[in-house]
Amino acid sequence: MSGAILDQRIHNELKAAASDGIVSGRLPASQQIDQQTRLFHETFGVDIEGNVEFEIDAQLELLPESLRSQVRTLTADQIASLSTRADHLRAFVERFDDELLLRYLIAPVANGEKGALVKTDGRIGLRKDLVIDFGRYVHDVHGLENGEVYENGKSQALLGALYMPKNQSRLLDGLRKALSPLKKNIDAELPTAIFWVIPDSELWGRTSLVRDLINGIRAALKDSLGSSPEIIAVAPCPQDEPRDRLIKRARHLLDAGFSRVILGPYQPKHECFEVLLIPGVFGAATYQWVVPSADRYNVPLGFLTQSRAKLQRMAGFTQSTLAASLHAAGRGNGNTPDERRFRFEDAAVAEFVFLDRYIAP
Repeated sequence: MSGAILDQRIHNELKAAASDGIVSGRLPASQQIDQQTRLFHETFGVDIEGNVEFEIDAQLELLPESLRSQVRTLTADQIASLSTRADHLRAFVERFDDELLLRYLIAPVANGEKGALVKTDGRIGLRKDLVIDFGRYVHDVHGLENGEVYENGKSQALLGALYMPKNQSRLLDGLRKALSPLKKNIDAELPTAIFWVIPDSELWGRTSLVRDLINGIRAALKDSLGSSPEIIAVAPCPQDEPRDRLIKRARHLLDAGFSRVILGPYQPKHECFEVLLIPGVFGAATYQWVVPSADRYNVPLGFLTQSRAKLQRMAGFTQSTLAASLHAAGRGNGNTPDERRFRFEDAAVAEFVFLDRYIAP
């Protein structure tokens, strides 16, 4: 991939060089300058850790060394100023107070430290502010097949989508374990709904594995408690998204097995969060971490938990997400086509106030 990146500052440097007689030839100085600025391009490659190296066209060698150095420095400054996609993994770790992921976070680049530097061979290196030591995390935490167990056995590390077969098995095993004490307690208070807050991704859940996991959760609850509450999908939608697109998304999630779908805008830092919560009992949370060298690919990192403190934080997150809800969709449970028809209406946020009792310590 390549493109012109010389800005007006480089043009000015060339103009100054022409006036000093550094740039010379048959063309007038102004035409030489325009010709040179059109010729300089950059190419770049990205390594697996997201570090980028830029190389300016060989045409730069036409200039004297002193001017080449200035052009490289200006180019490095320009590249370093480009915006990159925000990574909110730190916010995820802080929100759910996850001590395991915290161990592998990398200190951010110090203020004032350049993100792009000119190397001795003339190449420009762009250093991405890595958030996590992913290689060490995978080796240490997931070197064993099942992922590290921590917080006195209350939490277990997850790598990959919740609905993938291995993670499904771990999630359902953990849920049955968490439900076991409730099965023996006839006075136990059971949640009236289960929530799955899905990340902002068009590709999320486009597999029958989502239905398999939903059915597995229902079966585990029915086996332990005799019944299963409704399972609600909480999904993102921009405020200005066309109604037909919202309806299509809602129908897709209902077809995946959800009882209802709630749609509303997400805060930008929460777009990559995913939370599956059986309030007060069990839950799972992941962050859709973007592979630095390929923004299109996400690797979910997170945990399963029955930790009381984590479940309270997850309930708080779910409630705050529901508070911004705009639309609700579902299908009736009657015997006639009219009773089973698809419904799309305004969300009634007040019905979720029961989550308050799962948030307070």
